[in-house]
Amino acid sequence: MDIERSLGFDPIDREFEKLGYDIESRTPGSGKLRFIEVKGRVEGAATITVTRNEILYSLNKPEAFSVSLNFCRTTHIACTTFGSRFSASRTLG
Repeated sequence: MDIERSLGFDPIDREFEKLGYDIESRTPGSGKLRFIEVKGRVEGAATITVTRNEILYSLNKPEAFSVSLNFCRTTHIACTTFGSRFSASRTLG
């Protein structure tokens, strides 16, 4: 959420609503929505689990859907976001 705000977006946490994404992020000015699924993994993990609901939502809104992969290390978290129109990488901590 902090990264989205620092990039100038207006995010809303939707994680517990089970919509197929975790963050709904509005672009100021245009009001265009972006949908972000957040996945956290320990660095070096071989797999990332994606649910059926997440896959279906991403297929319905491919231009607006992104996946944020957060790899946890002992000293910091590395966050990489992948999407059809948005790609960024940031290290926290």
